[in-house]
Amino acid sequence: MFYLKAVLLLYCLNSMADTISVVGHGQQEQASPPHRWYDYCEETTKGIAPTVIRYLFKKHGHTASFYSTNIQHADYFSQLNSEIQLVLDQEVDFTPIPQEKANDPQLSVTTIPLISTNTVLVTHKQREFLRIKEINGYKGEITQFAHFLYRDNISYLTPYPRIMFNLEDSLVKLNNGKIDYIIAGEYKSIVTIRKLGIRTNFRIMDTTLPQTNFYLATKKGGPHESKIRAFDITLETMRKSGLIEMIHESNTSSWINNKNCALSL
Repeated sequence: MFYLKAVLLLYCLNSMADTISVVGHGQQEQASPPHRWYDYCEETTKGIAPTVIRYLFKKHGHTASFYSTNIQHADYFSQLNSEIQLVLDQEVDFTPIPQEKANDPQLSVTTIPLISTNTVLVTHKQREFLRIKEINGYKGEITQFAHFLYRDNISYLTPYPRIMFNLEDSLVKLNNGKIDYIIAGEYKSIVTIRKLGIRTNFRIMDTTLPQTNFYLATKKGGPHESKIRAFDITLETMRKSGLIEMIHESNTSSWINNKNCALSL
């Protein structure tokens, strides 16, 4: 009996040691479908990043436990910084971050991205814009994150697009002719247009702006920093094999086709 209890205790301790926490769903822009979201029906974190992370951790003998914080900020930057702080305070082991935070001296970050996404130009189907320079002189809106990434690339636009706080509201304004265009993330645009049920009214075009990447980060000097190099090797293998691209496509298709229990946009 004593031996059995000892084995069970050892098993429990090993199970706990193999579980690594990751910041789960939040309110910031890249943390919405299909990147990351919380399915309230199945009570689990889903999306492209969680799927990649679960596969990555499993290959290294770990289990991902997604930590869903109750801290919710209205703007993207405050939410992002609060989630990074959870890692710095070692309340959570890892968090996905955008490339603009990859050089933070307090973080150790993978060099291979979990997610790569494009920024697109969304216009009404009646508009004939062919490239982003042609929207100069027209009234538009841009997401907080796209403005943060590309304000130097599009500083010549007059009037400069208004920074939006709700893509769904902006798409309604675009549909009603109150604005002429929107600059936003590709995945976010696709799933939000699908949710509104007016996707046939819009045209989505490539802006030719640089692609945005999101990486996995942990505290520099923390207990998990040594895992980063091994994670990079596995992520590179996943990328070359096409697995990450397949995960991107399957999660995006799932949202486009409304194959989810809870739409938590």
